[in-house]
This record gives sequence, C-alpha cells and structure tokens, in this order.
Amino acid sequence: MIPARTRSLRDIDPETARGLIANSLSDESVDESWVHATAIQMKKGRFDTYGVCLELDSRGHLISGLHYLHAIVESNSTVKIWVAENREP
Repeated sequence: MIPARTRSLRDIDPETARGLIANSLSDESVDESWVHATAIQMKKGRFDTYGVCLELDSRGHLISGLHYLHAIVESNSTVKIWVAENREP
C-alpha cells in the first residue's frame, strides 16, 4: 500500500534541519550567497514561508528544500515551514 501524501506546517529548528540535510537525496550544489541572505531574513523574523515547502519521500529522505535548511542552520533560528511527506522523486 502506498502511504498517503501529507502536508503540515512545522517548526524546524537547527538540529532538525541538520538531520534532514544529512538525509538529503539532493545532489545540487548549495548557493552560499542565497543561504546567507535567507539566513539574515530568518534572524530578523522577516522570512516569508509563502510558497515554501520541504519535501520528503516515504523514507524521510529530503527531496527538496536543501537551501532553506542550510539557512535555518546558519541563522540558528526555528522557522515555521510547510513539510510535505511521502512524495516521490
């Protein structure tokens, strides 16, 4: 049976972000300037999550959202962000 796709708004803290980064299936390179600019917005409480969603497969591996997670770690902030689970690459 295929697990149901779900989406929920969650608080992602730096520790959770590090764990998701470690489970990433992405082979994309990280744009450090984008991460830094986004981290600044997160620190100031100005990060807008509209249209932002982390995507995880059925095994909890990160499919999409790597840059946002790096920004959470850099900013040392907890951010409310949508998380979609049971997506397939």
